Amino acid sequence: MRLSRLERGLFAVCFTVALLGCGNRLTPPPTADAYKNYNAALESMKSKDWKKAGEGFSFCVEKGGLNADLYTDALVRRAICLAQTGDIPAANADLDKAERAADLAPVYSARALVLKKAGKTSEATAMLAKAKKLNAKVEVFSD
Repeated sequence: MRLSRLERGLFAVCFTVALLGCGNRLTPPPTADAYKNYNAALESMKSKDWKKAGEGFSFCVEKGGLNADLYTDALVRRAICLAQTGDIPAANADLDKAERAADLAPVYSARALVLKKAGKTSEATAMLAKAKKLNAKVEVFSD
């Protein structure tokens, strides 16, 4: 029995789907290095070693390997580290990217710190209020 061109094409598609599965293969899986650097950067941030923390979060942001939520968190936390070391323009650039995320409360909280570091106290207070309106339990970043 000979298959038509259409039948052969459908068979090839079904075979490929059965072999590879239907899962989303567009997002790269998290890597051990990304998680290792992310966790180390969190520890550095707790001890207020802003430079070391920023380097760890930069690794995660630039090399990839984290899921979307952790990538956004790494971007927000890198912005905090940049603000703490005085690089306000770079901190704002990271927060501009992070604003594309679904959960804006931590982004607004981080932007409040950046505004405070830039000497814009009233704007910082308003931004923190905006963050808390979205999520009353949002992490508040401080010096």
